Amino acid sequence: MEELQCYESFIKKIAHIKEWDKQELLTFLLKEFTTESENTNKVIGIRARLLTTEERGYILKTYPHIKVPFSFLEEENQLAAIAIYLEILHESDKYFFPLSFEEYNKTQPIFQAEPELLDYIRTSQTGKLDHELLQLKAIEYKPIPNYPNYRTCKFNNSFLQTSRYLDSRIPRYLIDKYGVEKIHIRLEPYYISDCGAKFDLTEEFLQPPNPKWLKDLKMHHNQKEGCQIFIPELTISDLQGDSNKIKQFNEYHKLKLRKLETIAIMRNENGKKHFSMSLEELSEEKDEILIGRMIHLDALDSYDTPFNEIKLNHLDLTINVYTDTKKDERLDCSLSEGGVVTSASYRTHLIRIDDIMFSELIHIASLFFKSETMVDEWISTQFKLVKT
Repeated sequence: MEELQCYESFIKKIAHIKEWDKQELLTFLLKEFTTESENTNKVIGIRARLLTTEERGYILKTYPHIKVPFSFLEEENQLAAIAIYLEILHESDKYFFPLSFEEYNKTQPIFQAEPELLDYIRTSQTGKLDHELLQLKAIEYKPIPNYPNYRTCKFNNSFLQTSRYLDSRIPRYLIDKYGVEKIHIRLEPYYISDCGAKFDLTEEFLQPPNPKWLKDLKMHHNQKEGCQIFIPELTISDLQGDSNKIKQFNEYHKLKLRKLETIAIMRNENGKKHFSMSLEELSEEKDEILIGRMIHLDALDSYDTPFNEIKLNHLDLTINVYTDTKKDERLDCSLSEGGVVTSASYRTHLIRIDDIMFSELIHIASLFFKSETMVDEWISTQFKLVKT
């Protein structure tokens, strides 16, 4: 028991230092294993004794290339070192994942290192601080074109990262077209470094969309228009060379995508027509967790306005996280019905832009949502009566 506690303490101590990327952690462990010999030899020995036949086979099959950096160790200890490396990565992700969704506060690492960033937290139209987003104009961020995973940005001499859930092609597109003045963006509150991060250059309708209302936004008070698309759980025998079914199979089994839901509502507020729309793509990409990628937008006084002329009050992207019982509850209800759906266990905004054209939704949805099959089906049906 004492050995196991020693081992678990070692894993957590390193895992909680920062949210490690693979190469950074490998470099750190190599230094740790060669300079802290007494303690690390003990930990490696403990892990070597815990190795099972299944673990040995899995590591040798999946991670044989990682044996090379640990070649100074004996064969069994090489496997133990790889097991330690994998467990630290898992524990680090588990620990920092919920922290990524915290509202901004001065105790978080990015504000401890750069307290001036607190001055750039978004202020809403009511004057209240929105502790989820920062003014993009305050940050040096130049996403590489057509590279979705570029997250590195800079403030003073510190390197920061945008949210892991924000495809960088979206801010790149918005910056190129609208500039940075009206864009607010989500940065990871627990990631800060003095050097830039390396990066790798690497359905079916349940409720079909009604394309008629979108042409000129002619919706009466309290009219609700929803859509729900799901990815069928196909087997290999269902595919038979069908390229769309192959995509659906990969999206369901590999990307763990489940469904796409939308809802559009028109209301009368203070003598004005207020249009709002929400779209959410649900995926089970993390164990025991449901991820919701949500787009929300609204517009004032756009009734009877051609689609391509509608200017939105704002458009924002959000990540919703559903855990425990809320996961199944959310999968069992639908945004498309226009009623109350299960609230997220926690959530955060990724980016917001004001005064954007409604027509930009098509491109942004294609970049933000992970499913190609559901998004293509939604776009082809929802927008078939408008020129895009």
